[in-house]
Amino acid sequence: MVTIIQKGTSREALQSLLAERLKKRSRKGVDVKKYAGTIQLKHDPVSLQKQWRNEWE
Repeated sequence: MVTIIQKGTSREALQSLLAERLKKRSRKGVDVKKYAGTIQLKHDPVSLQKQWRNEWE
């Protein structure tokens, strides 16, 4: 979401825009706990990351 602020906007208007944006943001939510433990890795994630990074060199 993008909020466009015009030059000369009052402090009160900025605060109301911020409050409105925070209200909209708090409505949306993702329950990330339902994804916990769903991926079963066969290798150590840190060693996989190091291996993938070394492929670029």
